[in-house]
Amino acid sequence: MTLTVVCGVAGVGLFGCGDDSDSTSESAPQEAEAPATTEAEEVTKEDYIAAADEICESIEAENTKLAKERAALNEELASTPSTEAAKRVQDIVEKLAGNRKELTKDLLALEEPASGGADAYIESRKEAEKRLEASAKAWGAYADALDDPTATTLNEAVEAESKSVKANSEIAEKYGFKECGQLILKAK
Repeated sequence: MTLTVVCGVAGVGLFGCGDDSDSTSESAPQEAEAPATTEAEEVTKEDYIAAADEICESIEAENTKLAKERAALNEELASTPSTEAAKRVQDIVEKLAGNRKELTKDLLALEEPASGGADAYIESRKEAEKRLEASAKAWGAYADALDDPTATTLNEAVEAESKSVKANSEIAEKYGFKECGQLILKAK
């Protein structure tokens, strides 16, 4: 079975909410509070973006660590496919999907600006969550059947994951997010 395409796509390590800095400390997602407002005051788009970017930045170190581990496992799998390594990739992708869901929940808790929230970005995040979950399942199926021709299914799932997360990042950047619009492109 060929794993070349899988490692080429999956080795990119796209996760959104974070950058490719070499941060090593771990942190859990934290809810950022939207700026306090009075009845006469409304949340501005800039305030909303700042609060959302703070939330996204809170998980950056953990997602960067996971992306690096995933890239290393992809390289290992390219040369020596193993059930253990594929299962570890599955676990990482499941963790990334969980992180993304938690961040989405925290972003939804923010008070939206009067000019409108980032609805397209949130919907795109939810789509990326689904793609990450599908990718994790495909990695599990690949690990369970290494000697079966499942690479096509895995390749399709990983490619769909990659496209979905990239689209989510583009929507975030278009809205004006800084941290929430970043991709982890270089996991090394």
